[in-house]
Amino acid sequence: MNPVSGSGRFRAILLKSVCILLLSCGTGASLHSQDFSLILENPELEAYHGWIHYLSLETKMAVERHGAGSEEALRQSDRLVEWTIRILNQPNIIHNLRGVQEWAYLSPVDGSGQPFKIMIPTDYDPKNPAAINLYMHGYAGNHLEHSTGITDAPGQFEIAVLGRARGGWYQGLSEADVLHVLEYVQKTWVTDPARVHICGGSMGGGATFRLASRYPHLFASGRPTCGFAEDKPLANLIDFPLYATHSKDDPVVPALHSIGPMNWIINHGGRAILDLTDGLGHAAWDYAEGNTRGTEWALRQTRPDSREVRRIDYTATDGNATSAWWASIAEWGDSQGAARFVLNAGSDGTLHARLSNIRSLRINLTQSPYHQKKLSRFSVNGGLPVSVPSNLAGDIIHLTLKDDGNWVAENQAPAPEIARTRAPGSAWLLYNGEPLMIVRGTSDKPPMVDAMRQAAEAAARSPHPTWRWNFDPNDAGAEGVPHTHLLYGNLPVKADTEITDEDISSHHLVLIGNAAQNTLVARLALDLPVKIVEGSIRCSDGWQTPAKGRAFAVTFPNPRAPQFLIHWYAAEDMVAYAPDPIAHKMIAGTFFGADFAVADTAQPALVATRNMNARWQWIASDNRDDPAVPKRLRTHGDIRQLIAQAMILETNSDYAIISSDIQPDLQALISGDATRNTITAPLVNQHFAVMELHASDLVQVADRLAASSGPRASAFVYPRVLEATIDKNRVFRVAISTEAVWPFNSVGQVIPLTYKQCEGTLPEAIVKHWHHLIR
Repeated sequence: MNPVSGSGRFRAILLKSVCILLLSCGTGASLHSQDFSLILENPELEAYHGWIHYLSLETKMAVERHGAGSEEALRQSDRLVEWTIRILNQPNIIHNLRGVQEWAYLSPVDGSGQPFKIMIPTDYDPKNPAAINLYMHGYAGNHLEHSTGITDAPGQFEIAVLGRARGGWYQGLSEADVLHVLEYVQKTWVTDPARVHICGGSMGGGATFRLASRYPHLFASGRPTCGFAEDKPLANLIDFPLYATHSKDDPVVPALHSIGPMNWIINHGGRAILDLTDGLGHAAWDYAEGNTRGTEWALRQTRPDSREVRRIDYTATDGNATSAWWASIAEWGDSQGAARFVLNAGSDGTLHARLSNIRSLRINLTQSPYHQKKLSRFSVNGGLPVSVPSNLAGDIIHLTLKDDGNWVAENQAPAPEIARTRAPGSAWLLYNGEPLMIVRGTSDKPPMVDAMRQAAEAAARSPHPTWRWNFDPNDAGAEGVPHTHLLYGNLPVKADTEITDEDISSHHLVLIGNAAQNTLVARLALDLPVKIVEGSIRCSDGWQTPAKGRAFAVTFPNPRAPQFLIHWYAAEDMVAYAPDPIAHKMIAGTFFGADFAVADTAQPALVATRNMNARWQWIASDNRDDPAVPKRLRTHGDIRQLIAQAMILETNSDYAIISSDIQPDLQALISGDATRNTITAPLVNQHFAVMELHASDLVQVADRLAASSGPRASAFVYPRVLEATIDKNRVFRVAISTEAVWPFNSVGQVIPLTYKQCEGTLPEAIVKHWHHLIR
């Protein structure tokens, strides 16, 4: 039945006319007729706010792309009008919906309506909470195109998420979109939190591994198809149910990306099943038998009650994912890598904890095995048990390392005066799903102001801090939007002269321009940890380096609203803001491993990186903990050889294969300020594996990689393989970095005799073997 009929027909025609008129005049989605406002300004209709915003944007974009009188604009305006009237006539209509429906939630990031596809079970009954199966699409897809298999059905909710972009890789705002959709669905409908399953293919398969490793307590199971997991903290997945499918001949995502990590999990006693097939290439989602087995397996999985979870092994790689079950990191240690907690809740009231790079761990007693029986003692890293004071009250306690080296249990967080303690992640910490705004400078000559505007627009289009200025027109969807750009609404951008006190106090802020270029930076300058003074980039502890020809970025709490962060990117040279600047590419690569980075604006070279401790104080340069880089390590080729040597030493291998996407003779480090951390910062959380290759296969791989070019051929074998002198009957041990698996598979086209995922990271290997590497 058409809801726009009878006495409502004239109202619908009038509403549609107003809608088209407003949007064709360029007033945009911020202007609505009185009918739209009746929905958007009514808190009791909050569940519809995202949907109406999304439909308004769809109508606006149709008008802009096709014209106000086009068939597409009329179709979109019809949909907006229809839903406006349906909602006003039936305020509870959302609870009566069944079957497949496109829908949207209101994003807290920017107030936009972000779409997803949902199948509400045809037998949905709030009295019987239903399971959720959440699907993540592959690169270039969206929530509709890659989910055509979702049809009306009973039993469980089926959800397909967009991730803010066709190619957001489910990181940054793309990851936040998944969590926001799940939160919205669980708030709007009655679902069973113990039966939330995630799955996905290709990019979505990698995302399944990613989200399961970051939030193991949120999901009951994961089913990655042709996914990749080498760069994930695999120990987080040992107790997580996984069913992975992959085709051995996959030319896009090599099966090794599943085989290595899954075998590691299985060998460590994990609840993992690897179901391989062959002959399907990258279309492992067509593996009917595997899909059937995986679906039946998933239906048997349930998430345990957190109060029954007695053992937790969790590694946090950044500050956006720090919790597992009933424990979370309250304050990180001073090391710059990951933090790990391994907890064993003894039945005798003793908690045994192994803590690495953690100064304080938060325990939620009501969600733990100690919800009834009191936690009486704890032991950290094998130390003597410490009694928990009997006078501690409340549901939360902190296990905190004091300055005297002793661990204590207390209610209060170790630094209550700090609204947000420092954690790894740098600029990525701003892309966590909280409100975010870009502020561009306007206080300079017109060419510089225009360059900063371009930089701000690039930032506004990206779901990550790795902004994309230019793009391949062939790498775009039907909408004409590049796959790596936000699909439905860019992030808000304001000129420094337009920013309000409310904006400052309610958003994470990306600041573009130095104090002379950006008036907001000038207002905050006295409280920022970096300044440009007398031709130098100077940190608040006195460290400095020349500013000419260089750009820098730093992440720090907002002095006016310390619960939010600022990420400040600045330079004196216009080239640092122009499309696709070299400096930003270099700095963007260090975001996980450094709080502050300086890069050259003329060549792909890092000048320096620095970090802060948990209290946002600079960690002083120490030649013992962070030694200077020898002057002979200068080019990208030099650095790659050092990384390859570290892998060889760590795995006792004969050769190493390392990825390389920059010409080896180009300068990588600027002598004088570069330290070991300048090398390891871009490599944080990157892993490696070791395999065995027959001599003939090793020669083939080396020759093909040397002769190939292009984005999937950027790797080399070290040391050089000399066919004339190699023992042709021997099997060689070869280490390989995670990134190099792609060109090894697509260009080398050999199957290793064995393949084993290694536990350490590249930075850990470099630090461990540093003295051998530089001698």
